[in-house]
Amino acid sequence: MTNLEKLDPVDEWLINFTSEKTKRGYRYWFNKFLQFTHKTPKELLDATETRDGRRQVDLLTKQFFNQLVAEGYSKLSANIAMNSVRSFFKYCGERLPPIPESFAPPKEPTYEQRKSLSSEEFQKMLAKCETPYEKLILETLADTGGRRGVLTALRLRHVKDGLQEDAPAIIEVPSELLNKDDENVNKEKVSHRTGLTAKTVNELLEHLEKRRKHKERVTAESWLLADEAGKPLSPEHIYRLVQRTAKEAKIQRTVQGKRKRKYRAIHPHIFRSYLKARMKEKGTLDEIFLDMLLGHQERYRGAYDRYTDDQIREAYRKLETQPSSSTTGAASSSGLPKI
Repeated sequence: MTNLEKLDPVDEWLINFTSEKTKRGYRYWFNKFLQFTHKTPKELLDATETRDGRRQVDLLTKQFFNQLVAEGYSKLSANIAMNSVRSFFKYCGERLPPIPESFAPPKEPTYEQRKSLSSEEFQKMLAKCETPYEKLILETLADTGGRRGVLTALRLRHVKDGLQEDAPAIIEVPSELLNKDDENVNKEKVSHRTGLTAKTVNELLEHLEKRRKHKERVTAESWLLADEAGKPLSPEHIYRLVQRTAKEAKIQRTVQGKRKRKYRAIHPHIFRSYLKARMKEKGTLDEIFLDMLLGHQERYRGAYDRYTDDQIREAYRKLETQPSSSTTGAASSSGLPKI
């Protein structure tokens, strides 16, 4: 265990972030801020002990923002840098004045927004599936919002308490999830839980029975998604399936991205926002809960521990309910603990 008494304020601040990428970014911008101010962290903290000192430090963060923009950084990057610096003071208990709206990043991007996927469009994609197995793949993608690599590395042992007919299932994704090549495909390296609706569970059980009839010895170590011969699913297979069904359903289009890059609007990653939108539509509004289902980095340590398995199952039951006549009280009906 790290001895916090031996850490300087910056290291003590950064140790609270679980993502190494976040730590590197925050340390980079904070060091750049120290070079800009020609001050040490202790000198800056000492200055914030008085009202005038806090105003001076607040002014320095804004001047730092303007300096970055003058050096050619985008306003978005400068805003990230300024908020990284201010995060240090917030952790140390020194709250600086609010940032004026003029320092906020652009609200409207200069490139075309990614297309969102509607339930009607998803049903059209399902209608273009050639086999029940293809339909199962798309429905698992839609239920979990999982990345392609994660879906291809899941095994039956990752389903908590097993698969039960007519009941939602919980999938436990470990921080180290190895695929068939023994590569860790959990991009964020975050242990989290996600789920499957009862409808998808029933289809998965039917598919497992077909695999058994093809002489596969289905065990806890068997792949969650594999064809009838037991061959595991690949990320390329998922990508091709999404592209083909979207094209045949006539919902695919090409949109303009950053730096004039063009890309297909319907792709496997879009199912992450699709799950989030469906959950919110059914009244599950807790952002941290939704982050857990998608495997995002925890906003703070232990953020996902407060959610019970029953709360996850209830959220997936709601996905299969018919729309209610009124959305009043949706936030309180989610069954999730309040922040």
